Amino acid sequence: MARTADPAEIANGILFLASDMASYCTGEPLALDGGQQIA
Repeated sequence: MARTADPAEIANGILFLASDMASYCTGEPLALDGGQQIA
């Protein structure tokens, strides 16, 4: 995406991991880097 993440975008990822929606996630890292790992 060639841009720095907005703080709200990072916060949304953290809120997801802290929510019941992530109850089935076990030990999976959540990359909040805008696709930088792919390049």
